[in-house]
Amino acid sequence: MYRGAAKERPATAEELFHKLFSNVSRLFDLIGVNPLDPDFGPNRRMICTWIAFLVAVANVTFFLWKQRSDMVEFLMVVPYVSFVIQALHMMIKAMVNYSNYRLLYAKLKQILDMLNENSTSRKLMAESLQTGTVLQGLLAVLYTVSVIFILAVPFFIWCISGDKIFLIMYRLPAIDENTTLGFLETMTMHVAILLASFCGFVGIDCFFLALIIPIIAFVDGIENEIHELNQLLDLEEASPIQSKLNRIVQLHQLLIEYELMLEDIYNFVMLVKVGTIVIGIISAILTIFTNQDKMAFVFAILLLVQLTQYCMLGTVISSKNNQLTEHLYDIKWYLLPAGQAKHLVLMLERAQNAPTLTVGKFATFNMQFYDRIMRKIYSFVMLLATFLESA
Repeated sequence: MYRGAAKERPATAEELFHKLFSNVSRLFDLIGVNPLDPDFGPNRRMICTWIAFLVAVANVTFFLWKQRSDMVEFLMVVPYVSFVIQALHMMIKAMVNYSNYRLLYAKLKQILDMLNENSTSRKLMAESLQTGTVLQGLLAVLYTVSVIFILAVPFFIWCISGDKIFLIMYRLPAIDENTTLGFLETMTMHVAILLASFCGFVGIDCFFLALIIPIIAFVDGIENEIHELNQLLDLEEASPIQSKLNRIVQLHQLLIEYELMLEDIYNFVMLVKVGTIVIGIISAILTIFTNQDKMAFVFAILLLVQLTQYCMLGTVISSKNNQLTEHLYDIKWYLLPAGQAKHLVLMLERAQNAPTLTVGKFATFNMQFYDRIMRKIYSFVMLLATFLESA
């Protein structure tokens, strides 16, 4: 008798956690810059990536100098500068401070392993981690569509009309792109740069997402631990209560330590990231207004998605810290012995002053910051647009 296809077993929290980081590792491996690899060191792919990067830097520097006297043309180059600076900063960080990223991963794994001991917490965490893998997929789709668009449009125009145009400005010296051979050589260079950029930027964004999403899962898991503690308090069984409370204290301590590490490592990274994104968005929007450059539309979308993504993930830390504080307040403290109640008081003190992600320690990275930044961008765009019209 036909029984139909067997249902696929849902992925466990541990499998989904591994998937979050394995997705990132595969992308970083392709460009030879994988700080999560225990054997990370100089390799051929890293050399190829640096060559592609230096070609991009040389082009950007040349066009900035060439267009310095024409404000409109100069603004067209600035979004390229934004991405080049982001790439340079993150590559240097990955090569010099790779141990920091491994420490973050190790701390996350330690918390996950503790919560994984509880079957109920395991199921709750799997739901949040599944969302993280879906978001990583959406980011990959966005960048994939952008790369295909940039490469396909010139090729199709060449095949249909014979015209040789490019959407991005990168060129090779001593190559005449108006000839068929020169066109194909330039397109080959574009493919190399864009593939390296794809792996790098998707990897960077997905890695940051992989560092934040587990916090959601961990808070859900700790909430379950608190619920179980309250059930034990109602039963008035002293030994399990002490064990469960100690476990919650340890989990909370590990989570606070992780958030402190994340803030220490990423606060300057976020300052560079936000600064380059804002400058890139302003210049891209102005370029759209002045000459409707196609790449300006692509840059504006990608940079806006970056800013939105990072601010939303920054908000996750703040909101989950607040949620965890509320869960701690829900503990039936009046049923705890005096000695155990002190642990709860200490946890509440730390929870109320929990670390958050900041932009160079100047501002908290959240949606309120996003709103302020978007207002500033609008003001600068209007000011510069008025200036360009009157010039």
